[in-house]
Amino acid sequence: MIKALIFDFDGTLADSLSIWEDLGDRYLRSQGKIPEEELNKKLETMSLNQAAAYMKEQYGLEGGIRDIVDGINAVMETFYLEEVKLKPGAMKMLDELGARKVPMSIATASDRYLVEGALERLGIGHMFLEIFTCSEVEAGKDEPRIYQAAAENFGVRPEEVLVLEDAYYAARTARSAGFRVCGVFDGYTYDRDDDWVQVCDLFIESWDAGRLDVLNFLTAGRTDSKDVSVTRISGVEHKDVRSV
Repeated sequence: MIKALIFDFDGTLADSLSIWEDLGDRYLRSQGKIPEEELNKKLETMSLNQAAAYMKEQYGLEGGIRDIVDGINAVMETFYLEEVKLKPGAMKMLDELGARKVPMSIATASDRYLVEGALERLGIGHMFLEIFTCSEVEAGKDEPRIYQAAAENFGVRPEEVLVLEDAYYAARTARSAGFRVCGVFDGYTYDRDDDWVQVCDLFIESWDAGRLDVLNFLTAGRTDSKDVSVTRISGVEHKDVRSV
């Protein structure tokens, strides 16, 4: 039986990953500059410092690289604290989990103050026992430390915790550490070559479509579908093989 849930924030609960598609554009416009077409494609493989250096050279920005990085971070902060929204159906899911008094925590690669600010603005900060960040546990989600810290805080074993993630590599990490896993589709992180079948107990296309499956899984340890439930996403079948 599942006794607690660990939610990723970006791409799982929050519809926030789109910011990375236009972060450079937003910053340049805030500086009175008109960004070139497909700027994101040029920046997506760069570090933040590299992106700042590129924009300084290409657009004649004033200040040093550190100033530009701080400005980009300020744009990100504004987005989280003033704009970010929950994914459709997530609020209803959280309300039902709250009514069932299911312990929940957040495990995120984002900075604590950004996630805390977003949760408070959205009116759901009180629903989570704790927020765990990769920077604070000093490990990314390619290591299970963040999930283990959350499970220890709950006082339960990994197999009694359902981890909900949109990123395949993070879901795979949680599975390898003995956690139960629910994959959550997000268009910014989904790759049809990822083998979600091997790492997930269930995979949902959206909170609206998958809410009942998640709720059923909490009590039964499986979905309430037929022997093998299939969700089609981008033409790829994902089978809930552990519901057999």
